Amino acid sequence: MQAGLFDIQSATDTTLVEKYSFSGSIGQISICNQHATTAITVDLYLDDEKSANDSKCYIVKNVSIPGGVTLLLDHGISFDSSVLALKIKTVGGSIDATNSVSVILK
Repeated sequence: MQAGLFDIQSATDTTLVEKYSFSGSIGQISICNQHATTAITVDLYLDDEKSANDSKCYIVKNVSIPGGVTLLLDHGISFDSSVLALKIKTVGGSIDATNSVSVILK
């Protein structure tokens, strides 16, 4: 899949921008719940990956996205990818290949 496009097919943590891989800023993040009726919950966070308990700085946490709805974060996000990774955690029993979560970074 093209850079900046993600098709998440399970309830999991997904790295959107790996450490040491990106420079610049992200203008928009679009998170689309493709299921028609079932809501999902997402966390979007920066992670220094140093420890499991203390390394996350949340951009959004425990945000419920109803079925068929897109969350658009349209404020610029800048971070130093030499020390931080951008990750998303998706939670929902309905996330699968047919009812995936689409993420677009611009």
